[in-house]
Amino acid sequence: MNSSAPEHRQERSRSGAITLQINGKYLYSRVDPVREANKFARARTRRGVRTRIIVGDDLGHLAEAFVRIEPAVRTLVVPMGIGGEPDRTAWWNERSGPLAPWLQQNLRADDIPGLDLVVWEAARRIDPSRCAELEAAAAETILRVRSELATVGSFGRLWIRNALIHSLTIDAVYHPLTVDSPVSVVAAGPSLEWSRVPDGPVIAVASAMAALTDRDIKPSLWVHLDGGFWAGRYLAAHGTTPVALSIRAARLRPRRARPVLMALNWLGEALAPDAATWLPVGEAPTVTLAAVAIASLISGPGPVNAVGADFASYGLRMHARPNRTDDYRRALATRTVPYASAAFAVVAGGSPAGWRWNDGVTAWQSDALRSYAEECRSRLRPVPSKQNGTSPGVAKLRFLESARPGRRERRLHAAETLRTWRDRAGDPPEKRDDTLRDVALHLAPTEYVAFLSGRVSWDSVTARLIRRLDALAEIAS
Repeated sequence: MNSSAPEHRQERSRSGAITLQINGKYLYSRVDPVREANKFARARTRRGVRTRIIVGDDLGHLAEAFVRIEPAVRTLVVPMGIGGEPDRTAWWNERSGPLAPWLQQNLRADDIPGLDLVVWEAARRIDPSRCAELEAAAAETILRVRSELATVGSFGRLWIRNALIHSLTIDAVYHPLTVDSPVSVVAAGPSLEWSRVPDGPVIAVASAMAALTDRDIKPSLWVHLDGGFWAGRYLAAHGTTPVALSIRAARLRPRRARPVLMALNWLGEALAPDAATWLPVGEAPTVTLAAVAIASLISGPGPVNAVGADFASYGLRMHARPNRTDDYRRALATRTVPYASAAFAVVAGGSPAGWRWNDGVTAWQSDALRSYAEECRSRLRPVPSKQNGTSPGVAKLRFLESARPGRRERRLHAAETLRTWRDRAGDPPEKRDDTLRDVALHLAPTEYVAFLSGRVSWDSVTARLIRRLDALAEIAS
């Protein structure tokens, strides 16, 4: 509970149900709070709702009313924390940690089309600032999960195709061996241009390749997470340096590539029979965090040196230069469509929070960046900036090469996985688990979102899934 919480006390209403008085005002009716909550809930129910977030319902009368009316709708309660903090699974309280991470953990991307955010109006009148703070945090989290839904919907089919082709064509993988010396992670933030890269093994993100090549710095390992358009261009000159990649990432075409496959607990890894033997990175929302996870796995519990991991913009600069993104945009520029950095299309908003670098620039400038702050604070040790450096005495990582299962075994396994997904495409509601929902979101996003919104039946999802899975099965065969 907040240390500055206003005075409050619980009372019994005329109906016998408990109500709550806060600074002389009542959060619920003094006569019959249950009836009041039922009336409010009946007025707010609508078709297509699958998950509901309720803000300001400290005693739970409104949540219980919604559950009575719509028992199939999942309900998450965000109380103001004034009249008590019920220790219930679907209730947030300050012992659960910050609200945004708790909500993100409890929301799935497919909750978004059928999501209803409800604010108990009496809470707005009693403590408008606290209620606005909680409502804003909930809305911000919903926006972030909606962005995830859009990303998976846009790229999911490509990711699954990339994963299938990678699984079928990569015959050997490499595993980095542990080291005793500190490891440095090099990201592509603007400060990379003027920061010193320490001696010792270097793990760098693919988008920093142009900037590091310009300084004649050769990392021991590139990290490649993106399955979209830019990733393949970042990696155009990786040479024979090993590349740690997600199986869904843009495909590595050169035969001389030395892949280090990362296990991210992602759906498409089921297409490979040996995913359990890959580097156990776990969920990594950004390529820099994937690089940090790899550094942690091979260097022990100590801090990881961070170079260019700004998580901040410098004015309008979002990345170190030279950068493949800028090169590509410059190549497409004409007199009528002049060149401009992608930074001009980005506004880094939000209040300052988190690290302040040596030159005064504040990290975590946007809400999206701040969501990763806690994890990075615990692992990263910023390298002092404003120290121009050339190529350091880089200690190389050593790698162990191992053969993957034979091509026939990989094809049979991928075909069996695709067949299982296809057979389950028509499952009735009680059998549609997280895996099937994830398959639908990746391969039939338009139909699946329409289904979640109540506009089409599951048959539309099934038809699209079968067509997409049959096309993938042809590749596997």
